[in-house]
Amino acid sequence: MSLAGNFYGKGNERVHELIASCDNLGIALDRVFIVNDFEDNPQLPWKRELVANVVKQHLVKTGARVVLTFDNYGVSGHLNHIATFRGVR
Repeated sequence: MSLAGNFYGKGNERVHELIASCDNLGIALDRVFIVNDFEDNPQLPWKRELVANVVKQHLVKTGARVVLTFDNYGVSGHLNHIATFRGVR
């Protein structure tokens, strides 16, 4: 499986963007999880239940009460992003 966010060959850049964003929001790095369980492909919808289970596992593990995710359009219609929104919801 390829690195998260690597559909366009920008996986390392996406990881750095996530870490920088979390740092800007004051989120400790030990509370940030990069999941490589799903194929990064803007035209491949993920199963909502699978996304929900992965998110739930991390919520239980960390006790987090807030999840930041995409909007219902996936920002740009990206099917993985939409599936993330729906799974978190």
